Amino acid sequence: MSRRSNSGYDPSKIRMVPFPEGDDCGNGWWRVEWIITTEPADPPTRLRMPIPSPYLENLTVIVAVLPREPGRLVLEALTRSSRLEWNEIAYLSSVLRAIRAQYRQITIDGYSDHPMLSISNT
Repeated sequence: MSRRSNSGYDPSKIRMVPFPEGDDCGNGWWRVEWIITTEPADPPTRLRMPIPSPYLENLTVIVAVLPREPGRLVLEALTRSSRLEWNEIAYLSSVLRAIRAQYRQITIDGYSDHPMLSISNT
């Protein structure tokens, strides 16, 4: 039996990207990270953290972009809960877009079209 609907839409083609769960760091902090592979493999030289939108009220997140090796960065976020809040997701999406602007191509956790790149325009 085909899962394709009359419109030609095939739900089996939807690729699920796992949502990150934070690791308990102690003292009420949780760590979430994304592995970013870049082309070219140069470190980001003009990267600046985006200013959070005023709509991201009560934003409580500590963010670091850490070089691991040529062509590989880690975006690390420390938050107060194991699941990211909506405003944290929106801000981290803007950080990932700022990283993407520095390179010809990036992949995030192995995905060239990771959903975190298109969550928010804030």
